[in-house]
Amino acid sequence: MKNEDIFIDHDIQLDYAMASPSLAHTYGNVTCFITEWLKGLFPKNYFKTVHVSSTIAYRNFSRFNNTNKEFIKKSKPMLIIKPRIELDNEDGFLKETYFTTRIVDMMDSTDWGNLQDYVSDVYNQRYVKFLMNRLNISFDVSIIVETQMEQINMAHYFKNRVRQGRPMFLNTCLESFVPRDIIALLAKDIAVPIKDDMGHVKPILDFLNSNACYPTTYKYKNSSGNDEFFRYYPASIETTITGLSMDDGVRKGYTTDNFQINFTINCEFSTAGLYYYFTRNRELVKRFVPQYEEVETNSSQMIPIFTVSNIFDIELPEGWNVYTSPMYTVDSNKPEELEFEPLINTSLKEVINYHRKNGIPLSVFLSASVLKGNKLMSEELGEYKIDWDKLTITTYNCNPSSTYRFILNVNTHYVNELIKYLLNLDEER
Repeated sequence: MKNEDIFIDHDIQLDYAMASPSLAHTYGNVTCFITEWLKGLFPKNYFKTVHVSSTIAYRNFSRFNNTNKEFIKKSKPMLIIKPRIELDNEDGFLKETYFTTRIVDMMDSTDWGNLQDYVSDVYNQRYVKFLMNRLNISFDVSIIVETQMEQINMAHYFKNRVRQGRPMFLNTCLESFVPRDIIALLAKDIAVPIKDDMGHVKPILDFLNSNACYPTTYKYKNSSGNDEFFRYYPASIETTITGLSMDDGVRKGYTTDNFQINFTINCEFSTAGLYYYFTRNRELVKRFVPQYEEVETNSSQMIPIFTVSNIFDIELPEGWNVYTSPMYTVDSNKPEELEFEPLINTSLKEVINYHRKNGIPLSVFLSASVLKGNKLMSEELGEYKIDWDKLTITTYNCNPSSTYRFILNVNTHYVNELIKYLLNLDEER
């Protein structure tokens, strides 16, 4: 983030800084959701090739107007999705209201105006708030099949499978990227570093999830990116499918193939457009210098993050809870090792070490799983391996375009009781 991205005003009771999130994350989040939703409308594993890009046009796709020969040779059926971001949404839900539209330019700590709550530390008067936006993205979709018979059958199947030309609401959860400088200001103000001397981020995550109106998720840093924090929130995406059509296929000599089914999906959803940090600590805001690099993005593509819609709604036995659920990515198709020790606090490490030393199964208080997109991976089948001695995950089923998520559930009651027992042992000694 650049210095000019933060605006500071010292004339109100609470000083504040504001920073813009990376909306490319949220657009990519919606893109991944719509892609998976579309795939789910068709028979399982129907599409042999799925391609999402904002750099290639797919209408009237043929061997002759596409120079990427290898691309068209891929197996069919193919699902091709081209996102289009629409900035001016005149017919948007609650257009020209405080909820979705910037009405006033300045914020007043006595009247929050447009701003919505995220983190509220009322006693110390520290707040993180955000300006709501109503965004619109459309997807030009092409389904390419080999024969005209399959084209006709699948077009009518799709027409009857889901409503056409009428809005519907798809409920899911999205993750809004929280600017790193907002997190850095908060961490400095509460004297809890983003990373402590041991490189642990658990303390700041604990504070956020204890004082925030929404859960805060975390993207673990690896060689392809930075540590990133997200506001995890439920979303209802208003979705409309229009323009369903079929083409005549591509004629080559005396044969015709590459038959297309084309349509457009329009999606409207709410997210944060700006984040604000309010505090009584004037000197902190006045002297703060942004310390983080800008978000690493590819200017031609959105960041593909897939969000599981029920991370925090999993039904667990009494005494258990979701301890952590960081997402991560991989750089290549080769196996990749990721250390998750920074996400584990000292107490949990002690309990893990105690069980390993005494040969007690970790399953009595730990339940770990890894998701690739929305699919559960299998450690038994060799798709990943967790080393509880080194606290690392090695991912073998690697795909750089996928989102991975490590979910760790813990029997909190058991851990607390065992820690008390171990502390008593130490006192007796």
